[in-house]
Amino acid sequence: MNYAIIIDSSAALPESFIQQRNITILPLNITVDGESFTDPTSEEELLNYYNSGRINVKADIDTRPLSAEEMKAYFLTNIIPNYDVAICQSVSRKLSDVYDNINQVANTIAKDSRKLRDELEIEHPFRITNLNSGTTGAGQGLIAIYAESALSRGMDYNRYKIQVSRFKSLVKGFTVVKDVVYSRNRARLRGQDVVNLPTAVIGKLVGMAPIVLIQNDEVHPPVMQRGFSNAANRLFEYAIEQITNGLYFGCINIGIAGSKDELNNFPSFKALQQKARENNIKIMISVLSLASSINFSPGCIALGIAPKNQNALP
Repeated sequence: MNYAIIIDSSAALPESFIQQRNITILPLNITVDGESFTDPTSEEELLNYYNSGRINVKADIDTRPLSAEEMKAYFLTNIIPNYDVAICQSVSRKLSDVYDNINQVANTIAKDSRKLRDELEIEHPFRITNLNSGTTGAGQGLIAIYAESALSRGMDYNRYKIQVSRFKSLVKGFTVVKDVVYSRNRARLRGQDVVNLPTAVIGKLVGMAPIVLIQNDEVHPPVMQRGFSNAANRLFEYAIEQITNGLYFGCINIGIAGSKDELNNFPSFKALQQKARENNIKIMISVLSLASSINFSPGCIALGIAPKNQNALP
């Protein structure tokens, strides 16, 4: 099957993994203090931007996904001439319009795709499927890794759609927030108020760091830990515990809005790596996109996992 997995830039995936697989990232427009640009996919570019310090609580920041019309043009130019099947996976529809915009494209593109492929003498019909991941960041990336694993092994298209729909409901996407006031302000712009302002200010003053879970389109009340390092270590300890309890997919996906080397500062991360090696669990590590860090805070850490114990929390 000649397919492309199409994701938006909120998904956390290693740059090398994207380059080696049939994965395409939809452009996302970002505006920071009046400067507009496309969310970078290069880890080097992302690190340069993080090191600049421009993503901060005082910055005027806006993100805009492709509109349905822009997305249709993108598909006609980049996807339909080159692939028979578009496997689309979007950030939670509670966080962005990407899923709804892709649905509009899927419902209106049949005639144009048929005409274009006839002109190119491509016999196979073009098919498109769209999945709302229900999460973001490392959780969303884990679903893409699962999809690529299944499809690259030759899984039938119809069976894949059933399997990935089941799997995505089991994926937990966690994010450890480094700046609780910044994260609270961004959440309010999305119409959410998981942490109110007094709690956020007090939390920052006493060094509290929330661990936010987004699963099945639900933003769960955060688990609060004293100190960012303690919160990150606790999340990695949770992942170790879930390896012991069992995973539905032998991979844990981790992203950081900064240098990947910073993860080595957390003792529990090193313990997680050892536990994963002992149990043949793959750990994927990436630099988070600006789309992820803009939503949660610079320096945040994300982890995607599909644990068999769905009730356990960090």
